[in-house]
Amino acid sequence: MLVLGAGVAGLVAAKELRARGHDVLVLEASQRIGGRIWTHRFEREGRVFHGELGAMRLPVSHRRVFDLIDQVGLTPKLRPFLSVFQGKGGRLDCAGQRFGFGQLPAGLSLPEWPLAQGLDPAARRFLRRLALLVTVMAPREVRDLAFPQMNGDFLAAVQRHLAAAGPEADFAEPGAILAGLEAVRGRINQAFHLFLSDILLKAAEPLFQLAGGADQLPLALAARCGAEIRLGTEVMALELIPGGVMVQVNREGVAETYQAAQVICTIPLPVLRRMPVAGLDAQTRRRLAGMNYAGATKVLLFCAERCWEADGAHGGASFSDRLLRQVYYPHNQDFAGREGVLLASYCIGADAAPIAVLPADERVAAVRREAARLHPALARDGMVLDSISIDWTAHPWTLSACSTDWDPGMQQMVQDAGAGPGEAEEPQAWRCGGLVLAGEHCSRAKAWVEGAIASGQDAAAMVACPEPALTV
Repeated sequence: MLVLGAGVAGLVAAKELRARGHDVLVLEASQRIGGRIWTHRFEREGRVFHGELGAMRLPVSHRRVFDLIDQVGLTPKLRPFLSVFQGKGGRLDCAGQRFGFGQLPAGLSLPEWPLAQGLDPAARRFLRRLALLVTVMAPREVRDLAFPQMNGDFLAAVQRHLAAAGPEADFAEPGAILAGLEAVRGRINQAFHLFLSDILLKAAEPLFQLAGGADQLPLALAARCGAEIRLGTEVMALELIPGGVMVQVNREGVAETYQAAQVICTIPLPVLRRMPVAGLDAQTRRRLAGMNYAGATKVLLFCAERCWEADGAHGGASFSDRLLRQVYYPHNQDFAGREGVLLASYCIGADAAPIAVLPADERVAAVRREAARLHPALARDGMVLDSISIDWTAHPWTLSACSTDWDPGMQQMVQDAGAGPGEAEEPQAWRCGGLVLAGEHCSRAKAWVEGAIASGQDAAAMVACPEPALTV
C-alpha cells in the first residue's frame, strides 16, 4: 500500500493500514516528517528551548487526538495551553492605544454594526467590546464580512438576552462576552459563526500542548506505525489507470515510477493542484478546485530572559491591529532558567501577507519593533539571542497553512454542522477510483490536528484488504 505524505494524516493512515495487515510505504517530499506540525528548537549552553512554527494547541473536545496521544504513550507529556482568556497580563494594541483586556479606553475608534444606534446602553457596550475583539482577533477576511453583514435579528437577540445584565453592565471580562455570544449565536450570519466557533468559543474551552514539542506526536507515530518512510521523495505526477494508480516521483534527483491498486494521497491541495493528475472524475476535480486555503506566518524570538513576565504576561496571548496581530507567551513547566521562546507574531489569512513579503531578516526586525510596543525590553541589545520565521504559503511542500471554509471569492463562509441525530456521517476522505484523498482539508475539523487524524482513519477504512503487491 502506498501513502503519499508523512504528515499526521498520512502517518495515521499508515498506522491503521498496518493494523489491518497491509505492507505500507510512505513517500515524503521533504527531509522531515510531521507536515504542518513543526517544532523548532533553540540551543544554549546544553539546554534546549522550543517553539512551534505549526500546530501548537489541542482543544479538549478533540477526542481523537487525545486517544492517539495515549496510544503512542505521550499522555504524560500533556500540559495546559493557556488561551487568550486564561492567561494573565495579555494586552491589546488597537487604534494606536495599548491597554488590558478588561479596559476600553475613551475615544477608542472602533467600527460599529449597522442598526446598533437604537439599542439600549447595555447592548451597545456589549457590541463595542465585541467589536474590539473582532478587530484584533479575527483575520481580515472575517473582519471585512462581520461588520457590514451583521443583521437586525442578531442585534435584537443581543438586546433581549443582555437586558437582564442591567444598564450598568460594561462586559469588561471576555468571559462575559462569550456567555452572551453563546446565547445569541444562532442568530448570526455564517461568516461570523465560523469565527465565533473556531476562535472565540474554542478559546474558552481547555486547551493542551505537548511538553517538549508538538512534533513528538508525528515522531512517535512514525516510530510505531511499522511502515517504511522514504524522505526526499517528491511526487511529480499521478495518473489513475485501469486497476490502480501510477505515481511518478523524484527521489533525490532520480526519477522513479510506482504503481499500486490503491493509493492514499495526503498531499496538501495547493501542491497537488500544481502537478499533473490524470483520470480524475468531474466531482473530484471540482472538490480540488473549490477548496480554499489560508496562508500564515509565524515569528519566534529566542530571548535571553522572559521579559514579558516582568510586564505581568504569563501564558495566554496579546493581540494587535498592527503588523504582528497575535503574540503568544510560553506556559511550559519544562522551561528552566531565565530564557524563553516568544511567539512574537502569528498571522493568518490576508493578515499574513504584509509579513510574508518581507525578507527573513527584515521580517524578524519588523516584528521585534512591533512587539516592543507591548514589551519595551524586547528592544534592548542582547535580549533576542536568535530567531526564526516561516511563511507557510512559500513552503514548497504545503503552499499554505490550512484549508478554510471561506469560499474562493471570500464572499461568504460556511459552517459544517455535521450529521444530525441518527444520520450517517460522510467519510472524511474522498475516493476517486484507486486514489483516496485525505488530510485536514477533507475533514470537518479543518485546520486542526483532529481533522487530519479523522481523515487518515477514514481513508484507511476505505481501502480494501487484501491489497495486491506494489510495483516499482
